[in-house]
Amino acid sequence: MTNTRNESHSRDHFSLAEALIAEAREAQRTCGKRFKGQIRLMINELREIEKSASVISACVVAEEEFGDSVIEVLVRFEELCRRREIDLTHSLRPAVYEILVGEFVANHKAFGGSAKDVVIATALWGNLSGILGEQEFAMWQDSQWVFRRAVRKSPGDPREYLRRITRAFEELRNDKEFAMWHDSPGILKRVVVVRTKNPKAFLRKMGQRISELAADPELGGWRRVPSVFQVAAVQHSKDPKEFLRRAEAAVQRLEKDPRFAMWRESPSMIRRAAIYRPTDPADFLVLVNKTIEDLRADPEFALWRETPHVFEHAATNSPSDPRAFLRRASQVVQELRTDPEFEAWREWPWVFRTVALNASSNPKAFLREATRLVKEFEQDPEFAQLRDTTWAFRHAAIYHPLNARSFLKMKAGAKANKRTSVLGNPGRTVRRRKKSGGGGERKT
Repeated sequence: MTNTRNESHSRDHFSLAEALIAEAREAQRTCGKRFKGQIRLMINELREIEKSASVISACVVAEEEFGDSVIEVLVRFEELCRRREIDLTHSLRPAVYEILVGEFVANHKAFGGSAKDVVIATALWGNLSGILGEQEFAMWQDSQWVFRRAVRKSPGDPREYLRRITRAFEELRNDKEFAMWHDSPGILKRVVVVRTKNPKAFLRKMGQRISELAADPELGGWRRVPSVFQVAAVQHSKDPKEFLRRAEAAVQRLEKDPRFAMWRESPSMIRRAAIYRPTDPADFLVLVNKTIEDLRADPEFALWRETPHVFEHAATNSPSDPRAFLRRASQVVQELRTDPEFEAWREWPWVFRTVALNASSNPKAFLREATRLVKEFEQDPEFAQLRDTTWAFRHAAIYHPLNARSFLKMKAGAKANKRTSVLGNPGRTVRRRKKSGGGGERKT
C-alpha cells in the first residue's frame, strides 16, 4: 500500500511539474519579450539550484557527461520563472529538474555539437528533437548542422528561423538573376544559412569572382567542371585561386598513386576528393574504395548492383554510415513501387532509384511535383515538338526539378536547330535503320 501511495504521489508531482513548465514557457512566448540578458538570480538561489541538482540522480549522471551545461539549463529555466513570476516551489523542483535534464539530453543527442548549443532552446522549448522529422522542414533533413544552428542562433524560435531561411532559399531559387546557381541547391542552402543578412549581395559578388576564376588561363583545367569554381568562390572565399592551385596539385599526385589506378579513366572521384576533402584526399579515397568493395559484396544491397555508381554515391555522400543510407534508399524504392499513387512511374524503375537517392528527405512530395511537371509540360504548346520524345519531360522533372523548364527550352531549341539544319540542306544524306527485323540495313 505504501509503495502504491508513493508511486501515485510521484506521478502527481511529475504532472504538476509538467504543467508548471508548460505554463512558464507559454508565458514567455506570449509576453512579447525576448529571453536574453543577464541572469538576475541571487547567489543563494544559484547555490540552492546546485544543491538540489546534486541529489537528483538524473542531474548527477548528465553532469558527469555534459559538465556545467546541465546546471546552466536549470539556471536558465529558474530565471525564466523569475521573469514571468512563476512560483517554482521547493517540493516541485526535483521533478522539474528531472524533466529539464531529460529534454536537454534528448536535444543534444538529436542536434549534436556542443552541449551549450542547446541550453537556452531547451529551457524555452523543451525537447525539440521532433523538429528534425517535421514535414515543413523536410528540405533540411539531410543537413543536421542547419537544425543545430537554428537552436543555437535562434533559441527563442528555432522553427521561425528555419521558415525564414526556407523562404530565402525559395526566393533565390526562383530568381532568374541567380539562374547559374539553380543546379547547385546545396550552395544556395549554405548561403541562406551562413549569409542571412544579404544572400543576394553575396551571390552577386561570388558570381563576379567565378567569372574571374573561369577566365584565368592558369585555371583552365577546371573549366570542364564549372561547379568547382562555385565551391572555390563560396567555401574558400579568402583565396579561391590558391585553393584551386592546391587542388590541382593534389589531383596530379593522386592520379600517379597506384592505389587509385581504378579512378584514372573516370577522374571525377579524384577531383571530388581534392575539392571536397582537401585536408586528407588520399585517406578519403582509400576509405571510399574499401566501402564500395564491401557494399558490392553485401547481398543485402544486390538491388543496386545494376547501378554500381550508387555505391560510390553512398560511400562519398554518407561516409559515416553508407549501409544505413542504402537501407533507407531501398526502403524508399519499395514504398514508391508499391504505392498506387505512383503507378504511372512503374514502367521506369530508374525513377524510383533516383528519387530514393536524391530526394530521400521527402521522396513522395518530390515525385508528386515531378508528376505535376510532366503533365504540365505535356500540355504546354511551347514544348509541342518534344511530345514524340516524352522521356525529356521525365528527365527534366527528375534530374532538373529546379530549372526543368530551362532544360526543356534548351532541348527544344537543339531539336529545332537540328531540323532546320536538315531541311536547309536537301542534299544531305540522312541515314535511318530499318525497323523490320532485328538489325536491318541502312538506307538513304
